[in-house]
Amino acid sequence: MNTSDFLIQCIQRFGVNGWAVRNFHNLQHSNLSRQLKEGILFMCEKLFHLLIMILGERYQPGIGKCTLQQFYEREIIHLLYLDNASFADIKEAIPHASYKEIKEALDRVSDLVIFTDISNVTTEKYKLKEAFVDQINPFYYHYSSPQYNQAGYIRRERASTSITSCLPPKAPEFEDNLKPILRIFKHPLFVQLLFNAIDRYDQRNEFSSERLLRRAMFLMAMALEEELNGSLKHPTNEPSFSQQAESLEIFKLLGSDFESKNETLIILSQWIMEKFDELKNPQRFAEISLQDVIMQE
Repeated sequence: MNTSDFLIQCIQRFGVNGWAVRNFHNLQHSNLSRQLKEGILFMCEKLFHLLIMILGERYQPGIGKCTLQQFYEREIIHLLYLDNASFADIKEAIPHASYKEIKEALDRVSDLVIFTDISNVTTEKYKLKEAFVDQINPFYYHYSSPQYNQAGYIRRERASTSITSCLPPKAPEFEDNLKPILRIFKHPLFVQLLFNAIDRYDQRNEFSSERLLRRAMFLMAMALEEELNGSLKHPTNEPSFSQQAESLEIFKLLGSDFESKNETLIILSQWIMEKFDELKNPQRFAEISLQDVIMQE
């Protein structure tokens, strides 16, 4: 299946054919009930969430270039991000992993902490090491709805002290036979979907929401990261993701005039603009990086 067919089938499967049209929000929708409008938005959020999982969840041997141990480590990282947990709790959450595999993963990504309650009963629990927080994906595919909401709350709380908590985590490369999946990032229909979500939010249109905007910006950040590391290079002369986004003026929407009460979105928009500037001016950023290296020496 080619990329166009895949995206079109996803749009049809979620029933958001109309929303995907660029001028959909300018049409008359007085005959649509509030419940139906909210349903359209909900299905758009589900579509964007699916794209995040397809493009970003690669910590699985055979899908991404990683080991089974790295897969278990990532499972544990996302569990401990929500709360400290005992060994028994972790083993229950990952029943297919052996004692040895879980222990090795815990030794790498966590610290053992002793808790004592008012009855002087001690409990051993594992706490996530700070160095692994930047590997958190708030849209992690194994999170339940309550866990997703909890991760979002923690993310917002950490936004003021940790920029990386607002950004997509770096993912391993896809296995060679699955690398064509990355073509989604450069497909005009994908870029159009992002534009629809961001532009309609900018206009405070009823067919937009902060939840949908968050997913659109997250996907945009993922695409820019892939473009910067060279993963989206293709032998043809087709326009890059950033070129298509620029032609739709998406970056203008996320520039200095972007407004949101959500600090994570502000930080994400600033990061997106910095990466866009880096793509537009690679020589200048190469010189800055060289100066940093010289200063460190």
